[in-house]
Amino acid sequence: MRPTLTALRAWEPAELERRARDLDAEAKALFAAVDVADTRVRDTVWSGVAAAAAVDRSDRERRVAATLFGDWAAAAAVLRSGSAEIGAAREVALDVADEAAARFGFVVSDSGRVTAPVLPWVGVSLSANVIRILVGECARWYDARIAAALDAVDAADRALALALREIVGDPAAPPEGSAADENARYWTALAEDQRRTVLAQHPAWIGNLDGLPGSVRDAANRAVLDADRREYTRLLERIEQEGLYRETSGTAGKLELARASAARARLEELDAVAAAIADPDRRLLAYRGGGEEIRAAVAVGNVDTADHVAVYTPGLNTTVRDDLDSASDAVAGLRDEAQHQLVAAGRADEEVAAVVWLDYRPPQVSADDPAGAVRDAVVDLGLTAAARSGAAGLGDFTRGLDASRPDGVHLTAVGHSYGSTTTGIALQAGDIAVDDAVFLGSPGVGTGDVADLGLPPGHVYVGEADGDVVADLGAYGPDPSTLPGVTALATNDGPFGGESRGHSAYLEEGSTSRHNVGAVVAGLPDGAVTSPATR
Repeated sequence: MRPTLTALRAWEPAELERRARDLDAEAKALFAAVDVADTRVRDTVWSGVAAAAAVDRSDRERRVAATLFGDWAAAAAVLRSGSAEIGAAREVALDVADEAAARFGFVVSDSGRVTAPVLPWVGVSLSANVIRILVGECARWYDARIAAALDAVDAADRALALALREIVGDPAAPPEGSAADENARYWTALAEDQRRTVLAQHPAWIGNLDGLPGSVRDAANRAVLDADRREYTRLLERIEQEGLYRETSGTAGKLELARASAARARLEELDAVAAAIADPDRRLLAYRGGGEEIRAAVAVGNVDTADHVAVYTPGLNTTVRDDLDSASDAVAGLRDEAQHQLVAAGRADEEVAAVVWLDYRPPQVSADDPAGAVRDAVVDLGLTAAARSGAAGLGDFTRGLDASRPDGVHLTAVGHSYGSTTTGIALQAGDIAVDDAVFLGSPGVGTGDVADLGLPPGHVYVGEADGDVVADLGAYGPDPSTLPGVTALATNDGPFGGESRGHSAYLEEGSTSRHNVGAVVAGLPDGAVTSPATR
C-alpha cells in the first residue's frame, strides 16, 4: 500500500544504511570471537576423546557462525540496496509534491492527488480556455509523477521486506505454554506475510492460542477441522472397502469392526462441530480433535469487535457431539436478547457476542450404564478434578479474549450446572478475566463466601428455577442463592417473560430467566428482574 506524504516525510532511509553498517560490524566481531575461541581449542596441548570432542564442537560452532555471518552480510547488502532505492523514490515524490504546491499553488493531498486551484475569472475567450486546459494538464502531469514515485517507494519497501524474510526464513512457532498476553505479542510481532504463512501452513499452531483475534483462531480451527474430517472420511472408506470385519468373526475382524465404529463415532463428532459453525455468524474459537472426546468453543457474533461478550460454560452430561449445536443456538438467543435490550435502551451502536465454551470435559452420568454412573458420580461429581481442569482452561480463554482486545471489552461468565462450579473455581483462583458472573442451576461454586470470587459487590448473580433439584444439592459449597452478596435473578412469570422450570430451561426463548441474563450480559443490570428476597 502506498505510504502517505506525511508518513514519507517521517521516513529516514539513511537509517537503513546505518543498520547495515552495524550488522557488518556485529558479523565481523562474532566471527572473530569464534575464530579466537577455535584457535585456543586447537592450540591447547591436550589429546584424547575430550580433546577430539572439543575440536568437533568448535568446528560446529564455526559452521554456525559462518552461516550467521553470511545471513547478516546478506541482510546488510539488502538494507543498503533498500536504503538507496527507497531514498531515491522518496526524494522524487517529496520534491515533486513540494514543487507542485509551492511553485504552482496546486493542492496536493496527503495521498498524493494533485488538483488545480480555482482560477480567477478571465473571461470566455479562446486564450482563457487554453489557460484552463494547460493548468489542468499540468496538474494531471504532477499527479502522475507523484503517483509513480509513491508506487516506486511502495515497490522498493515491499521488495526489501520480502528479501529480508527470505534471509530470515519461515516465521517461528509460538512459544509453548505462554500466557495470553505473550501470545498476543507473538502475533502482533509477525509481519502480514508471516501471518498468512502461519495460517496457511501451520494452522494447528494458532487455533487454540489464547490471546489471538477470534477471526484468526476461527480460520485456523476450520482448516484443522476440515483436514480431520477428510482424514476420518478416507479412513472409514478404506475400512469399508476392505470389509475385513464382514468376512471373519475372528480377532482381526473384531478389531476392524472396532476401528470402523470408532471412526464413525469420531466422524459424527466432527460433523457436529461443522454443523454448529455452519451459520456465517459463528466462529470456531477452540477445537481439539485428539483425545477421547472432541472439545470446542463456538462464538456467535464477532468477539473481536463486540462491546459485550458472554462466555457460557455448560455442565453435566454435555458433549460436543450431542449438545454443541443446540448450546450454540441457546447462546445465539441470549445474544439476541442482550442486543434487543441495548436497542431498547438507546444503545443500538453497541454490539454483543456470545460463546459456548466446551473446551473441557464435563462429568458424564448415564442412567443406561449403572456401573458407569456410580463411577462417574464418585470420580466426576464427588471430586472437582474436571472443574479444576476446566477452570484453568476457562481462565486462559477469557484472558485471551481480553488480551486480543486493546480497546477492552465487557465480559460476562455464565455457568450452568457443573459449568457454574467450573466458573466459580476459576474466579477463586483469579484466573478468569470477567466483569460479571451469572450462575444458573448451580450445585455450588466452591465457596460459601462471595468475596472469594474476586468480583466487586453487585456483580455476582444466581438463577434458580422451581423444580431444579441440582440447584439445591450444595455438592460444591452452599447453595449460592442463599449467600449474602449474591443477586438472585427471577425465573418466574413476569413482565418480560414466562417461567423456567427444572434444570435446563434457563435460556429458553421468551423466559424471564433469559431476559435477566441478557440484561447482565448487555451491561444493563438495572433492567433485570430480581427475586423478592433480594429486592
